[in-house]
Amino acid sequence: MVRFGGTLQIYYGAVLHPTTQFTLVRGAAPYTIQTSQAKNSKLSS
Repeated sequence: MVRFGGTLQIYYGAVLHPTTQFTLVRGAAPYTIQTSQAKNSKLSS
């Protein structure tokens, strides 16, 4: 529930500030890729 609320806060903040949205997208992409790679290596090992 806390995570959901945080997501909404980020969403509304990004809508109000397009520059923030652009930064969040750029910042989230590498993090998502890194998380996916970590899950894959755990599964293969």
